[in-house]
Amino acid sequence: MRPATIIFVALSLLLITPVFTLFVSWGHLDPSLWQHLLNYTLLDVATNTLLLLILTATFACILGVGTAAVVTLTDFPARKLFHSLFLFPFVIPSYVLGFIYISAFDSSGLLQNYLRTFGIEIFINVRNIFILSIVFALALFPYVYLLCQQAFISQGRKMIECAKTLGHKPLGCFFLLSCQLPNLG
Repeated sequence: MRPATIIFVALSLLLITPVFTLFVSWGHLDPSLWQHLLNYTLLDVATNTLLLLILTATFACILGVGTAAVVTLTDFPARKLFHSLFLFPFVIPSYVLGFIYISAFDSSGLLQNYLRTFGIEIFINVRNIFILSIVFALALFPYVYLLCQQAFISQGRKMIECAKTLGHKPLGCFFLLSCQLPNLG
């Protein structure tokens, strides 16, 4: 065998060892542990996961569709700058954004310490599922933003202008043309 193949196999075995150990150890777990997890934690974990999924998807869609509509369908100064800024969360992973948020807004964070210098004592609970979903949505909304922006660009402003000539207001045009389900029949 070639030395490169030997090194590759050795590194592969080294990297797969923790996963293999995890699968082997599942057979040796105490059944009472599984029963405890089923009785006391599974429902809470499943509920929190579903709630986090729904809230994050809702916030990311609202933020992504709204920003894409504003940037694509309107003309305002610094529109290209905002387009670049809305893509910036791609650079920051969600767990880093979470650490930044906690270090800024937690009880020992920058905001609380700054307020304490003026004698203001406000407790803000930032460790909850609602805030977590907002942080995740801030990290994930650029995906929605890019998809919606391309949809708005391909749809073009001509359709919105046609709807305006037919008497629809700008917000009505947006909902009329952008939120219609395709005719599947």
